[in-house]
Amino acid sequence: MKIGSARVSTAGHDVTAQREQLIALGVDAERIHVDHGLTAINRARPGLETTLAASRCGDVLVVTRLDRLPRSVLDARAIADQLVERGTQPGTAADRS
Repeated sequence: MKIGSARVSTAGHDVTAQREQLIALGVDAERIHVDHGLTAINRARPGLETTLAASRCGDVLVVTRLDRLPRSVLDARAIADQLVERGTQPGTAADRS
């Protein structure tokens, strides 16, 4: 199953384009988790936490662009470690399979 993760940096930004692209990539709208108004310095990301908690072995985590997922290289590593522990595969818009 595909799980989508989207993030916009400010509450005023629109997540519609990311949602539409995730749906076009085969992610069910109910399986898209969004973080609104969260910048790189904000550590709390409830949408990402929900995404990671919902992922299971064999699922694919899909993001529209890699910079929408981690806030830093260390954050990327921590997210990747969590995905590996759950058996979830990362995917981006470039992975059109």
